[in-house]
Amino acid sequence: MQYKLISPIVKNSTLEQIFYNRGFNNIEDIEHYLNTTDEDIIDPKVITNIEDGAKMLIKHIAENHDVLLQIDSDADGFTSAALLINYLNCLFPAFVKNNISYRLHTGKQHGIVLESIPDD
Repeated sequence: MQYKLISPIVKNSTLEQIFYNRGFNNIEDIEHYLNTTDEDIIDPKVITNIEDGAKMLIKHIAENHDVLLQIDSDADGFTSAALLINYLNCLFPAFVKNNISYRLHTGKQHGIVLESIPDD
């Protein structure tokens, strides 16, 4: 098998080398990354339009509307969609079962594809 190193081997352990290859240059940064605390959590309110989005979702749930979830076809897209659907299923299982549908992106595009949204 042939392979190409992306960085010279400079660390003592495989884990340290992997982090080094990804821009972590000292052991303290690696330790912090592997042992995060509540101080590392970002306040959700800093996300643009998050409160408006939450209010809109609550309105649609309350009015029993159909909801289409557009899922980006990458790791964070799948993860965030799974978290959202599972969270909503804990709170509103009947709504999730009857009113939420989803569409996966087929390529590397992001965001809403207007032509793919059902008329209803």
